[in-house]
Amino acid sequence: MNLSKETLELIEKEARLFSDKPAEQYHFIQVIKYLKSNPAILASAGLTSVSPLSDAWVKVNRIEVIDKKGRSYVKYFDGKVEQSLQDEGRTLKIFITPQTK
Repeated sequence: MNLSKETLELIEKEARLFSDKPAEQYHFIQVIKYLKSNPAILASAGLTSVSPLSDAWVKVNRIEVIDKKGRSYVKYFDGKVEQSLQDEGRTLKIFITPQTK
């Protein structure tokens, strides 16, 4: 499997979020590595990413943050959205790339 070190680290982080049992983490990692190394399998299923959330982000055009006071932040945009869980799953980062015309 020819995956970058960064990709392998992300897979391991996803595995820790998936389960706290080492055996389940191992199997999760093996399946994700296989799928990432064989994009034709994903394409045949109509997917662009191993992560179910990644495909859902394609249609997103508004981000809202809701707290005890209600909507504390609302942002509409026209572009590509990518998400990343960082800090061992404690931080959600959202990256918005403006659409080129």
